[in-house]
Amino acid sequence: MDISTETLYQTVRILFAISLLGFLALVIRITLGELQHSSPRIEHRRSSKPKAEILTVPGEEGSMVPEGLVFDIQGVTTIGRARTAKIVLDDVSVSAQHALIRPDGGAWSIEDLGSRNSTLVNGRRIDGPRELVCGDAVQLGRVRLRFMC
Repeated sequence: MDISTETLYQTVRILFAISLLGFLALVIRITLGELQHSSPRIEHRRSSKPKAEILTVPGEEGSMVPEGLVFDIQGVTTIGRARTAKIVLDDVSVSAQHALIRPDGGAWSIEDLGSRNSTLVNGRRIDGPRELVCGDAVQLGRVRLRFMC
């Protein structure tokens, strides 16, 4: 039985293609398995910290921050115009480092960081740390926010 060179070449190509597909299937299966096993651990770590959200609501006239943005808060969170803030509000009425939100014994508190336009909670200016309650209205300069937990 004489096998031609062309037939041998085609057989090797087919075997190589099958091997390559098997290797890719193995890589995908391992990768998906790793992702499925790591997700619950990451979620468990996140869930051990208190969580809350800040939502942007319609601001005062001239506010440059659109309504409907949602920011997750986990741990100590700075809010300001600077790119170094965890929550960046790009509006000239917001100071670079305007306010700080932090967990406080199972609750949350907010503190003004010496901003030029102050921080208001439910329409009242705050002068020191103040406890936040779910649904509180927070205002930084012309930007209005809603604290959700």
